[in-house]
Amino acid sequence: MKETKLIAIGDLHGRSCWQHIAFDRYDVIIFLGDYVDSAQYSDRQILKNFETVVAFKKSLPHKVILLLGNHDIQYLHFPKYPCSGFNPGLQETLTRIFTENKNLFQVAYQIKSHLFSHAGLSQPWYEKFISLVPDPVQKKPGGHDTLSHTLNAVERSDHRDVLHQVGVRRGGSEGFGGLTWADKEELWNYPLEGYHQVVGHTPVPFIEAISYNENTSVTFVDVLGSQEAYLELSVVR
Repeated sequence: MKETKLIAIGDLHGRSCWQHIAFDRYDVIIFLGDYVDSAQYSDRQILKNFETVVAFKKSLPHKVILLLGNHDIQYLHFPKYPCSGFNPGLQETLTRIFTENKNLFQVAYQIKSHLFSHAGLSQPWYEKFISLVPDPVQKKPGGHDTLSHTLNAVERSDHRDVLHQVGVRRGGSEGFGGLTWADKEELWNYPLEGYHQVVGHTPVPFIEAISYNENTSVTFVDVLGSQEAYLELSVVR
């Protein structure tokens, strides 16, 4: 058996602190999304940092995973999925960069039972998701071997709206938010059974892990607004 060392990086929102990480220590580097939109950094800083993230992915395409957050999809799929912090001055440029590099981004990454996404999957939302997405999208010929493959296939299809639903806890009309919008309380109260999830989206003062049983947990890592910290973990494959 082989041990895979991973590092998960929370919401950047223009921050460049990630560039100081010793990346050669890890086998997989996962960015949890929300690269843009900030009240702290200038448009120039946000854009330069985002371009550096994209270049980093291109330099290590099989090692670096770029997930999409709710602040990212509003530019990638503009004018759909708007959220607070939208930057009209950068919209055209960000939409162009996201569109030209859309194949570098995904909405979920999975290794064994560890599932990484921007905001996470609650059990009620997952059950609704499975009921709404047509079988041909859920499973391509030969079948998807992981939930992340199915989620990424849906993002690339005409059925992606379900992924980006906004729940009532975040000001939307749905009972539960999708994997770019789920609120911490949704995951706290209704965790997706059988998965160890790692998510950003909800700012927390420190990396916080909630374990329900040996097969189900959620770890929140959106801490860069409070401290420079990242989640490191090893998974035996």
